[in-house]
Amino acid sequence: MMGLSKLFGRKPPVGKPQEFDNILWGTTNPVLLTLSSGMAQVRVRGNCSVAVINPQLFAQMLGDRSQMATQVKGIIVNKVTDALFEVSLGKAGLIDIISSSDEMAVMVKAIAEPPLNTIGLTLKQFEIHAIERG
Repeated sequence: MMGLSKLFGRKPPVGKPQEFDNILWGTTNPVLLTLSSGMAQVRVRGNCSVAVINPQLFAQMLGDRSQMATQVKGIIVNKVTDALFEVSLGKAGLIDIISSSDEMAVMVKAIAEPPLNTIGLTLKQFEIHAIERG
């Protein structure tokens, strides 16, 4: 197991949790949705911030900071896709999905938290910047 001082580049932070801001995420491939108006390919992108809530678990699960962004992006994109399918149910078109982006962001925050906790992180901030045709 990697030592915490190596992970953080110094002694582990005391008091204030280590935070990682402005992690950009996005669906690499379009997500195919079935809308009442027909099929639509959609891409979603945004950013998020996370904080370490369990430094020992974080070090054990991820090994180092370079792996953290990739892992977080994977979890976020997976949960964004789940939320996109949920929000698109009964929607007529892309504009209806875009208008539901706040609802989708709240949903993603709720469903992304448990898998992030399993790697010692918590979601501090989450934003959807764009929902667009793929």
